[in-house]
Amino acid sequence: MGKIFFNIGKTTPDVVVSSDGLRDPLRVRTTQALGGFGALPPYFLLRDTDGVQTADADEIRAEMASVGTVSSVMPLRLKRPTDGVTEWFTFPLEPLVSVSGRNEIVRRTVAKGRHAGTVKERWSRGDYEISIQGVFIAAGNRYPAEAMRRLRDLFDTADHLDVEHELLLLFGITRLVIESVGFPHTKGLQNQNFEIKAYSDFPTSLFIPI
Repeated sequence: MGKIFFNIGKTTPDVVVSSDGLRDPLRVRTTQALGGFGALPPYFLLRDTDGVQTADADEIRAEMASVGTVSSVMPLRLKRPTDGVTEWFTFPLEPLVSVSGRNEIVRRTVAKGRHAGTVKERWSRGDYEISIQGVFIAAGNRYPAEAMRRLRDLFDTADHLDVEHELLLLFGITRLVIESVGFPHTKGLQNQNFEIKAYSDFPTSLFIPI
């Protein structure tokens, strides 16, 4: 949603644009009007002219996606272990990737201790939790079925997935396991939001050397 403020002495209005995020795509609306008349222009300025111009962010994104992967600052790529080195699935529009970690701490109470509190023992380090949120946008007035099929195939894999993402590499994460995926209702036939919850997967040997 956007707001327009009219300024006396200017031939074009000032435009302030805001967006509620992926679920409510941004729309930019401008009008041809003069004077401090508030949010609505005087009616006579719109007579016999097309005084309202609208730019739809969905149309802009769709046009960008139609030519392939949009240039991303931190692109996200996934593939199955059985896929070839060139069979990565790169998300067309850069998703939001969040990482959180935790240590498994054992707290022990000291019997008849003189000081308050417990003794903490760092038992182990837990998995990193990875949250991925984004949107698929198809060119034209059609559903992004191909991208959805690729993501479904990755989710159905009964194995870890190889991942490449700059933020994840900072934590040493090159493999992950998807726990759940979600596809909330999304406005527009050509748009589909998605949410992925995954955990890091580090190779571990279960054999104890003797």
